Amino acid sequence: MEKNKELTPKQSLEIINNMIESTKSQVRKNAFYFLLWGWVTLIACLLHYIFLKTAITEKPHMAWLIVIIGVVATLVYNFKRSKDDEPFTHLNKILALTWLSFFISYLIIIVYLKEFNYKAYQLVFILTGSATFISGMIIKFRPILYGGILFWIGSIISFHLSYENQILISIPIIILGYLIPGYLLKRKKD
Repeated sequence: MEKNKELTPKQSLEIINNMIESTKSQVRKNAFYFLLWGWVTLIACLLHYIFLKTAITEKPHMAWLIVIIGVVATLVYNFKRSKDDEPFTHLNKILALTWLSFFISYLIIIVYLKEFNYKAYQLVFILTGSATFISGMIIKFRPILYGGILFWIGSIISFHLSYENQILISIPIIILGYLIPGYLLKRKKD
């Protein structure tokens, strides 16, 4: 009969540390998501502002349909990544669930966007800030964590701005909160 072996505190810390390091490594490879969604949202904001100012369309918020490209790219990338033999740790699961909850919340906002008069930048910033902040905490990467805080600050500022200026402030927030941390994560060495 096999005796149950209890882990020493040192062994427990080693297991936890290995799990964190494995997650960090996998998430660094997933800088793709921060970069993809940073560029998709940046382009959508720019198009939204251009459509609003030039009256190219009566529905400038339609610029956000570009998000469909991001969803398709994410699905294709996830499908290819699912074939990798890398372990899927508990922390990876938490990260995946965090972003899944963001996506579901985002879809609810999109479905009811008319109720917000098609103006929901603050809500999306709050959701993005939460998911980004949690990601930064889990992988212990401060630029991602600070990006989340920046999205929260952007949401507070946006409540005090006109709709056009909410779109404009989105541009530096996306660059500083998504793109720069994404590129830093991509370049980070293990």
